[in-house]
Amino acid sequence: MKKLLFSAALALVAIGFNASAQDEVNNKVVNGDFEDTNYEQSVPSDWTWDPWDKQNVLTNLPGWTLSTGGIWNGGVEIKRDDTTIGDGDIRPEDDMAYAHFFGYNDNGWTSVSIYQVVEGLKPGLEYNLSYLVAVNWPEGAAWTPNPDYGYELAEVDSDASGNPIAGRGILSANVATTDHEVFTDFDLPVTAKFTAPADGKVYLRLYLQNGYGENNKHDNLWMDVDMVQIWSPDDPAAGVNDVIVSDANAPVEYYNLQGVRVANPQNGIFIRKEGNKALKVVL
Repeated sequence: MKKLLFSAALALVAIGFNASAQDEVNNKVVNGDFEDTNYEQSVPSDWTWDPWDKQNVLTNLPGWTLSTGGIWNGGVEIKRDDTTIGDGDIRPEDDMAYAHFFGYNDNGWTSVSIYQVVEGLKPGLEYNLSYLVAVNWPEGAAWTPNPDYGYELAEVDSDASGNPIAGRGILSANVATTDHEVFTDFDLPVTAKFTAPADGKVYLRLYLQNGYGENNKHDNLWMDVDMVQIWSPDDPAAGVNDVIVSDANAPVEYYNLQGVRVANPQNGIFIRKEGNKALKVVL
């Protein structure tokens, strides 16, 4: 797998990302690792030509609500392997499943997303949103407009029928923009911080989107997502991270989030490495 944006520093940040993900007690996102096997997906009956005759589309995903605008806009499927996203470096060994978002290739129009209401947050407490993403920006004629591989975090509102919808925005970002040097097949831990609203709930949406463009008739517009987390080091359950060690006699080393080793860490967030285990800590 190509790791076009990986550097030594990013790899160290990713190790800390991986360690925090293993504490499922501290993660408020339901089925953020996509390992729940009670999903439903199949090949649509009217997709009878290549490459779509082999493309599954989810109709049910535990913990998440699907929004695709119809199968002709693209879809989402669950794939299972340990080589496509993270390449075994920043995903736990037993994490095999991930969500694969894909665009429809005929006219370029894509609007695919999954969302859930994340509950149980402590009002006023600072939380971290993090997930692992890999995207593919197809080559060819110019895109009009450029694709969005993004997330939205908002307060929770409801529509006239009482269904949850995004309210006042908290955070949003397109994680692959023209500011990047490389658009094809990269691994990137997405991280952001926010303060929990008064009701202790947030609306979280992950999306792949591209508006119609006459020159957008290309295959292989996709986004892979895994290890979606909302967590706080100050959460009452966060203390279980302290027991994640591999060798009691191994030397302890600290690195900052840029991958630089720190001799005397204090007043910040660091990566604590002991043996072959690492975790993100706040000092």
